[in-house]
Amino acid sequence: MNTLDPEITYNAQLQEEDLQPPLIEFSGLLKFWRPIAWMTIPSTFLALVPGNFFSTPCLLLGGFGAMCVIWRHLTLKKHIQKLLNTPMYSGEQMYSLSESGFKLRGSHFSFESDWSQFVKWADVGSAICLFTSQHQFYVIPQRCLSESQYATFRNFIATKLEKREKPSYEKLMLPGVVIVVLMELGLSLFSIVMTKFGTDL
Repeated sequence: MNTLDPEITYNAQLQEEDLQPPLIEFSGLLKFWRPIAWMTIPSTFLALVPGNFFSTPCLLLGGFGAMCVIWRHLTLKKHIQKLLNTPMYSGEQMYSLSESGFKLRGSHFSFESDWSQFVKWADVGSAICLFTSQHQFYVIPQRCLSESQYATFRNFIATKLEKREKPSYEKLMLPGVVIVVLMELGLSLFSIVMTKFGTDL
């Protein structure tokens, strides 16, 4: 039987590397930013080819890819730094994981809850995330627990909470982008070829 007896306690100050993987994992756009950028940004150059009547959609696709890169490198980092400066994340906190529930104490706040107050859990490889709502979660970094403690807690929480599944839109995001890019590529090439041969589209 999976138990948390004795309870697991540790002190930690969350860092950027603790928050980055969960925030990327739970945002489909950020999670797939690299393949999306590789597929969409080159369409910008296709928009510059004379005779391409679909240059505007190409520019929009390229802008979408560039937005993914900017969001990933600038907006996400800025958001994490803002979180780390809030009372909940600044300074060292004391965590307690026990049969009865979850406790978190910092210098400016205290949070205590039984496991029924959490709705889902997820393992992002470097941390276990405990969701109190669809978008709000607490992070339990793997680096703060021993290998056996991490495995014990993972097995325990799996018996208490439903595991977070990927939203359906995440499963459709990459195939959807591939279809749009291929369609735009085909239309652009058709437009360029027909224009070159003097056909009025």
